[in-house]
Amino acid sequence: MFEHTNNDALLEHLKSGELDLVLTTNHKGFESMEHTFVSHEHLILAVPADWDICKKFKNKAFTAQEIIDNVHRNAKNKGVNLKDFEQLPYISLRPDSDLYSRSATIFHHYDAEANYAMYVDQMITEYFMTKNGYGYSIIRDGTVNIVPEDKNIHDPSVLYFILDDPLAIRDLNFYYRDKEYLNASTKHFLKQFD
Repeated sequence: MFEHTNNDALLEHLKSGELDLVLTTNHKGFESMEHTFVSHEHLILAVPADWDICKKFKNKAFTAQEIIDNVHRNAKNKGVNLKDFEQLPYISLRPDSDLYSRSATIFHHYDAEANYAMYVDQMITEYFMTKNGYGYSIIRDGTVNIVPEDKNIHDPSVLYFILDDPLAIRDLNFYYRDKEYLNASTKHFLKQFD
């Protein structure tokens, strides 16, 4: 089992047979591999709820419960403009991560520059730094599902905003070498996504 690592390392472990499956949104290098679609990943902005900018955009904010209920995926309201956030401290994943380059491109699309306050190794760390008021971050919406203490809709410490950018939505896929060589339990696991 491998924990959080970059796609190049995951691809090598998959090719060598050390891994049977890789779950990723970054298809670079995996084009020759078979894959099974899992879902769409949505990137959202996580912002400390007590920041003034949350008051400014309160009509565009989502609570943790609304993110968990996928209300943001069907929202008719527009996302926020990252230009409005560029003076605020931004917490990012390391520059060698796929999300770092995706986020940088999203900032560029808004003609905005990130005010990098710190770099962290994992998205859950990004989230907790935001929760503690150190800066805002761009996270996957699924991250909100794994932080139970913020599921209280009446006292949120973080508010969320959607991003109107095509890079904010990507396909999440399981990649594997050849379905023919997968063991029976892995094949059975993948059937739930057919």
